[in-house]
Amino acid sequence: TAMLEGGGNSEGVIIIPLDDLALRNEIFEVKNKLAAFQMIAEERFVAVEAAGIGEPIDQQFDRIFNDLLEQTNQVETELQRTISEELLRFKLSMNFVVFLGITALGAVFVSFYLFQQQLLKNLYNAHLRRENLQITLNSIGDAVIATDDLGNITRMNPVAEKLTGWEFRNVEGKP
Repeated sequence: TAMLEGGGNSEGVIIIPLDDLALRNEIFEVKNKLAAFQMIAEERFVAVEAAGIGEPIDQQFDRIFNDLLEQTNQVETELQRTISEELLRFKLSMNFVVFLGITALGAVFVSFYLFQQQLLKNLYNAHLRRENLQITLNSIGDAVIATDDLGNITRMNPVAEKLTGWEFRNVEGKP
C-alpha cells in the first residue's frame, strides 16, 4: 500500500509512491488476489470442517494460491529491478555531483594559482619600475624633489639632499 500511496512508515521512513504504472497495476492485482485468496481460504476452512478434503473448493483454493504465488514472484522481481535501476541512477547522479564538485574545486585552485602568479609578476614589475625610476633619479645631475598631489615629498635625489641639507628619510611624506 505504501508503494502505491506513498507516505511514512512507523520507523519514520518516507516512502515515495511508484511512478511505474505497469508495476502499480501488478501490485493492485496482487492485492485483489490476496483478498480473493483470503475469501476462498475462509470458505475452504468452513467446507473442510463440513465435508472433508478434496472438494472443488480445495481445487479452486489451490488455483488461486498458485496464481497468487506466481503474481507475487513477478511483482517481487519487478520491484527488485526497479529498485536496482533507481539505485543505479542515484549512484550515477552522486558520482556526477562529486565529479562536478572536484572539477569546481580544481578550477578554483587553478584560478587562485594563476591569480597569485599574476600578482607576483605585477609586484615584481612594480619593483623593477620603482628601481629603474630610482636609478634614473639618482643619475640626474640636477636636484630633483618629487611630491604627491598634496605637495608632500615622495622622492628626492642625492643632489637635492646635498643642496637642501635634508636627508630623504627625514622629509619623506612632509610638505
